[in-house]
Amino acid sequence: MSLGEKLDWAYAQNIKPGTRKNIFVYLCRRANDLTEAWPSITLICKATGFDRDTVIESLSDLERRGRIEDTGGRKGLTRSVIVYRIIDLRISSKKNGTAKQSGFSAKQSEFSPKQSGFSQEKRQNRQKYAATPSALAKPTPPLDKSKIQVPSEFKAWVSEQYPDNADEVTKWKTWSDVPNLGFREEWHREQTNKLYQNIKANALAVIQGN
Repeated sequence: MSLGEKLDWAYAQNIKPGTRKNIFVYLCRRANDLTEAWPSITLICKATGFDRDTVIESLSDLERRGRIEDTGGRKGLTRSVIVYRIIDLRISSKKNGTAKQSGFSAKQSEFSPKQSGFSQEKRQNRQKYAATPSALAKPTPPLDKSKIQVPSEFKAWVSEQYPDNADEVTKWKTWSDVPNLGFREEWHREQTNKLYQNIKANALAVIQGN
């Protein structure tokens, strides 16, 4: 399910009043592939414009209504940010653990040597020479996180998301200093979403301009 599909689903839900719905939509926007989201109260306030008491009350009400649930997980440097699961939000396009069928039967996917344009000899030679580079290739060594500097954009993002721990962020020099709390994955996901929105906006601008 794309970001647009998640938002369409969220807006279609019958949730009132508007404060509850706006916060619910924001949680859906931040949901990962496991339908889990953990924006801090401060971040929700900043994104929606609501005060802290309204956000806390709305989250409790959404939980009572069975729209979200507390997974028991906690995020953030102090492990105080609640990880919520969005009820009934379906991210995966798979059903019962099986992927959708491609629509092509085995018979349609079969090709005879004559149809493919390669003789048996050509095919064998191709396999022989294709195997040579892989046999000579050396395994890629693992990245040394202690030698890779943390981008300033990432530290600024973490400080904004979790302002109570901004002082701790200033101590991060390399990726080995960053605690494994899911910050990097969340940041990458948000950057990807921003890139998607920019591409979508540029495409619409081109279409409207024509």
